[in-house]
Amino acid sequence: MQNKEVLKWLRSVFIGMGNMGLAILHGLLKTCEPGRFIFTAAHAEKMAAVTEATGVPHAESNRACAQSCKYLILAVKPQYFDVVFDEIREVLEEDQVVISLAPGQTISSLKERLGDEIRVVRAMPNTPAMLGAGMTGIAFGTDPFTEEEKEQICAVFKKLWRRGADRGEPDGGCGLRQRLLSGLCIHVYRGTGRQRREIWASP
Repeated sequence: MQNKEVLKWLRSVFIGMGNMGLAILHGLLKTCEPGRFIFTAAHAEKMAAVTEATGVPHAESNRACAQSCKYLILAVKPQYFDVVFDEIREVLEEDQVVISLAPGQTISSLKERLGDEIRVVRAMPNTPAMLGAGMTGIAFGTDPFTEEEKEQICAVFKKLWRRGADRGEPDGGCGLRQRLLSGLCIHVYRGTGRQRREIWASP
């Protein structure tokens, strides 16, 4: 395998670096080296500041970012989707996974715009997740994913909650409660005692 291909499978990328994207990145950096990630943001000043603070490199464009990853975390607001999708649509491949954080954007609508062959996951962290005290709903839809891929995707959001809140309760894979909702596998992270209710994300 060529070095470029190795790098692709090691890296996760962020397109967009707002409050939630930055919270997820900080969580991942607790256990991963900065070189495992790369990101873009709308403004050069923001990218320079994040790189200086975290050591995570930024890409020169959204297209370059999308070409260098296994998992692409889409952390931009829906009003910017058209611009971003026009830049990345042609370079996305079937072995990649797009993880959308956008509310109100279904998996099917994203696949219509990116290509039906592109695998899409929908993740919905709530606001307390930015403090490590919240929960995240994750919908995998009907696309095929290996168990390893699901574990890796879940691990991204596992950094946003503190352990121990539900100690002793039966869990699904990667420490999640798991149910079948409308034929789609939905995983929900539960946070601390301040966030006891489960939230379900519509795919």
